[in-house]
Amino acid sequence: MKKINISLLLALNIGLISAQNNVGIGTATPNSQAILEVKSNDKGVLISRLTTTARNTLGTALTATEDGMLVYDKDLTTFYFWDGPNLQWIQVGSGTGDQWGGQVVQTSGTNISGDGTTGNPLAVTDGDSDATNEIELPTGGTNGQLLSTDGSGVYTWISDNGGTDDQNIANLAFDNTTNILTVGIENGTSQTIDLSSLVNDADNSITNEIQDLSISNNILTITNNGSATNIDLSSYLDNTDAQTLSLSGNTLSISNGNNVTLTDNVNDADSNPTNEIQNLSVGSGNATSSVINISSGTGVTIKVTGDLTITETGNVITIGGGTPAGAVMAFNLATCPTGWAPANGTGGMPDLRGEFVRGLDNGRGVDLGRTLASSQTESLKSHNHTVNPPATTSNSAGNHSHSVNPPATNSSTTGAHTHSVNPPNTTTTTNGNHDHTFNNQVGNFQSFIAFARNDINPGTPSDGTGYGASGGTGSNDRIINLNSAGNHNHGVDIAPFNSASAGNHTHSTDIAPFNSNTTGNHSHSTDIPQFNSGTSGASETKPRNVALLYCVKQ
Repeated sequence: MKKINISLLLALNIGLISAQNNVGIGTATPNSQAILEVKSNDKGVLISRLTTTARNTLGTALTATEDGMLVYDKDLTTFYFWDGPNLQWIQVGSGTGDQWGGQVVQTSGTNISGDGTTGNPLAVTDGDSDATNEIELPTGGTNGQLLSTDGSGVYTWISDNGGTDDQNIANLAFDNTTNILTVGIENGTSQTIDLSSLVNDADNSITNEIQDLSISNNILTITNNGSATNIDLSSYLDNTDAQTLSLSGNTLSISNGNNVTLTDNVNDADSNPTNEIQNLSVGSGNATSSVINISSGTGVTIKVTGDLTITETGNVITIGGGTPAGAVMAFNLATCPTGWAPANGTGGMPDLRGEFVRGLDNGRGVDLGRTLASSQTESLKSHNHTVNPPATTSNSAGNHSHSVNPPATNSSTTGAHTHSVNPPNTTTTTNGNHDHTFNNQVGNFQSFIAFARNDINPGTPSDGTGYGASGGTGSNDRIINLNSAGNHNHGVDIAPFNSASAGNHTHSTDIAPFNSNTTGNHSHSTDIPQFNSGTSGASETKPRNVALLYCVKQ
């Protein structure tokens, strides 16, 4: 069948011009009979490109409304359009076939003329000019189906089963009254077969057709046939089953039969057939290796790896053991080996990803309250860090002073005390006239005391030589009043003395602000008390470690 390809060449130029009822891309005057005209000299139009699977999936969602939808199947390199009325994809030519109207189509026969070019299109001639007897293809059918005929002019679409005749018998029925066998064929029409010519039932009884063979004392008989001839098999019995093999040198013989020379098949290096029998024995071994010795030969070492172990009991070597189910092991692998499952918390497995494994307390009492495969958050045993810093001194570099602003204060009032006083020499006051009275013996004073006043009577001295007071009689003592005329003063010399010490008292003291001495460098001793360190550190407590994959034996 000649495949015809129609290539759709559409040009695309940027620029969209819309008229009233049609659209032009690359042209300002789209064809009035076209809803869309695309014009370009160097570009094409890309239709949606789908895989065959995507196209078939799209078809399940399409209806008759999408009749005429066009897509390009990039797996089959061809275009398909949607046949809305029949709800199916229709292929537009073949991606590798001839181009219709562009290449010459080779034809043969007398009923087809033309070469398929534009000037000489193909034409089919109806030899009998009767259009009613032509083959009319049935509608429907799906991709990959074949056209089948029943021989009477009726054609149907059937699956080709991948191009093979591997159809199954759908059902099988036999009518024993008519000897008709009916065979049902997958994706086909049931066929009937008349088996009458194969049946020769002289008594027309189908119940006695099943017969059994039996043998007794070499006599073979058949059941359900009273007139059947028995067969004596004695002449065929030669006791050939009671044969004996024997070996003589390299010749193997069988009684009542032939013999075989074994020269080519035997390699006896020492030509001594008596030492060919060798014994096996178990040599030294351990849990992973054992030796099997052979007499007059070299022993063989058996080694096991993985979960297996070797045990020896007498001359018996047993290979077995293995890791029990539920065992946990760390592997330097990306995935668990066969027979092991990852310990990731699924399927009843403990989740050991990123965890350290701890032995179950199991009654010891150091990790109370734990059950098998239970998890435990990180923690640290209560502790602190003691820091004992040394006593130190501050930096002594540079002269400096300390400002002092002492408050006003009172001195201590504790205990009686005195104050030494050294008063200066002074004079009495000169204010007003005044007298000075002397109450003393005058005696010899008369010779050097000049009396300025006339009203002074010294009287009669006691010794009879002096003066007594005016009008005085018989007394040696005289009162002398000095003349008070004129202001004057007297010098007073007060000797140093201590003040009285009676009673406690205080003295107010007001010390003015001042700076301390800045002479010379000096330092200050500092004593830092003990303290605990801060809480800096990582988010969890862990030793140095290597990450491996934990797996559980199944």
